[in-house]
Amino acid sequence: MPHSGESKRTTSIAKNSFRHRLLRRILLAIVLVFGLGGILVHQVLYDELKSQKIKDLEQTTHVLNGLIESSVQVSVESYLKGVSESSIQVVERIFKRYTEGELSQSDAKALTASYIASLEFEHSGYLVAIDCTDADRPVLVAHPNSSLIGADNSRFPFMVEECAIKNGFYEFQVELPKFGVVDKSIWLTEFAPWNWVIGVSPFKHEYDQLYSFEAVKRALDELQLNAGFIPYVIDIDGTFVVHSQLQGHSAFAIKDAQTGKSVIAQPLETLKRAIAQNNKDDFRGITTYTLQHSDKESLSRHIASYQYIEATGWIIVLSTQMASIDEGMLHFTYLHAASIVISLFICYFIISQTISPKLQAVADLTNEVENIAKGHYDVRLPVHREGEIGRLSIAIENMAQEIQDHTASLEQTVNERTQQLKAANKKLELIAHTDALTGVANRRKFDAFFDAQIAHSAQSQQPFTLILCDIDYFKQFNDLYGHDEGDACLRKVAQLLEHTVAQCSAHSKLVARYGGEEFAVILTDLENSRVQELVSDLLRKVVELNIDHHASKYQQVTISLGIVCTVPDESTVARDVFVRADKALYISKKTGRNKASFDE
Repeated sequence: MPHSGESKRTTSIAKNSFRHRLLRRILLAIVLVFGLGGILVHQVLYDELKSQKIKDLEQTTHVLNGLIESSVQVSVESYLKGVSESSIQVVERIFKRYTEGELSQSDAKALTASYIASLEFEHSGYLVAIDCTDADRPVLVAHPNSSLIGADNSRFPFMVEECAIKNGFYEFQVELPKFGVVDKSIWLTEFAPWNWVIGVSPFKHEYDQLYSFEAVKRALDELQLNAGFIPYVIDIDGTFVVHSQLQGHSAFAIKDAQTGKSVIAQPLETLKRAIAQNNKDDFRGITTYTLQHSDKESLSRHIASYQYIEATGWIIVLSTQMASIDEGMLHFTYLHAASIVISLFICYFIISQTISPKLQAVADLTNEVENIAKGHYDVRLPVHREGEIGRLSIAIENMAQEIQDHTASLEQTVNERTQQLKAANKKLELIAHTDALTGVANRRKFDAFFDAQIAHSAQSQQPFTLILCDIDYFKQFNDLYGHDEGDACLRKVAQLLEHTVAQCSAHSKLVARYGGEEFAVILTDLENSRVQELVSDLLRKVVELNIDHHASKYQQVTISLGIVCTVPDESTVARDVFVRADKALYISKKTGRNKASFDE
C-alpha cells in the first residue's frame, strides 16, 4: 500500500509538473507570438504612416515652392511694368515738346536720357535706354553710370536680344567688377519714334524688396492645409520671413529639447553648401527634432520638409507633429495589450481544467494565432465551440476581427487624407501654371512645354510650329478705354485663340499668355498648309470679334502674327526658334499689322 500510495503521489506530482510546464510553455508561446507579432505589425504600420506623412510633406512643400515662385515672378513683373509705364509717360511728354517745336530732337533725346539715368527704385534698381536703330549693333544711350554711355553689344551682348524682344520681361547675366557674374532681369518697353528700348532692371537677389510678404501669407492661408501641417518661410540667414507669430525673429532661437542645438542650424548649413556648389539635389530635405512645450514638462517630436526657393533666396518649411502618427497607433496598442492579457487569462483557465483532450485544439489555436500575429487578420479559427476552447476560439476570432476592422479604418483614414492632399496639390499645380487674367497657360507653363516639345520633335523628326501673337495698338487701347476694358479684350482674344487652336489637328498644342498683350501658340506634327489655314482663321476670327478700337487704323481690335515652322534636330536651340518667331512678328507689325509673317 505505501508503494501504491507513493506511486499515486508520484503520478500526481508528475501530472502537476507536466501541467505546469505545459502551462508555462503555452503562456510563453502566446506572449511571444502576440508580443513579437504585435510589435512587428505595429512597426510596419508605423513605418508606413510615417513614410506617407513624409511623402505628403515633400509633395506639398514642392507645390508651395512652385506657387511662391510663380507669385514672386508675377508680382515682380507687375511691379517693373508699373515703373516702366510711369517712365514712358514722361518720355512721351518730352517727345511731345519736340514735335511741337519747343525742343530740338537732340535736346529732347538728351533730356530723356538724363531723366532715365536719374531714376532709381528700391536699393539698386535703375532704368536704362538702348538705341536699337541698328538692331545688330545697339548702343546704350542712358544709364546711371555715365561712363557706360555709348557702350555697344561688344561689351553687353545681351542688348541684341533685348532689341529683338522690345517689349516684355527678360532675364540675363552680366559681369560686374565688384560682384562678378550676377543674375538680372529687365522689363522692356519700346519707344518706337526713336527706335529706343527702355528697360527697368533690378538684381534677382533683391526680388524680396519688390515683393509683398502679404502675398505669401495669403497663399499659405488659402492653401487650407490639414490642421496638422504648419507652413512658414525663413531667409537664408535664419530669420522668419512669414510666420503666424514669430515673423521677423531669428529661427536659431528654437532649440532641440534633446540635443540643445538650434533646430535649423544643420539644414541651413547643408543648404548654404548646396547653394555655393549649385547642387540643386540638396536644395530640399527632411529634418526631425523635439520641442519642449511651455509647461516645460511635455515634449513633442516634429518632422519638417524644407525647400530652397531660388527666385527669392527664401526657404519654405512645412512641419507636423509626429503625434499625429502616434495617435493613430494608440488604439491599436491598447487593443493588442488587452488581447494579450485576455488570452493569457483564458489559456490559464482552460489548461487548469483540462489538458490532454484539448492539446490538439490548443495546437490548432496556436497555429492560427501565429497567422494573426503575422498580419493575416482575415483567417478564421477552426470550429471548437464546446467548453473553454470554444470560448477561446470565439474571443480570439472577435479580437482578430477588431484588429482587422481597426487596420481597415487606419488605411481608410490614410487614403482619405492622401486624396485630400492630392486634390489640393492638383489645384495648386493648376494655379501655378495658369494665367490668372485670361485662364490660358502662363509663361512658366509655356517655357516648360516649349523646351519639352522642341526636344520631342527633334527626336521624332516631326514638324514643330511656334506662333507669336501680339494685339495691335494695345497700349493705345488701354489708354483710350481703360485697363478694365483692356483686360476684357485680353480675355476675349485668349479664349478665341484657345478655342480655335483646340479644333486643329496638331498632335500637341498649347496657348499661353507670354506677357502683356503677347500670346504664344505651340503646335506639333501639323503640316504647313494646315498652319497657314489656322493662321488665316485666327486673323479673321479676331476681326469678327468686332471689338471697337478707334485708336487703331483698322477701327477695331486686330492681331499681328509671327510664325516659325521647322523640323528641329539635336542642334536646335529653343531660344533661337523663339527669336526667329519674334523677328517674324516684328515684320508683321512693321509692315502694317493685322497680318502674319512666316520666318523664311
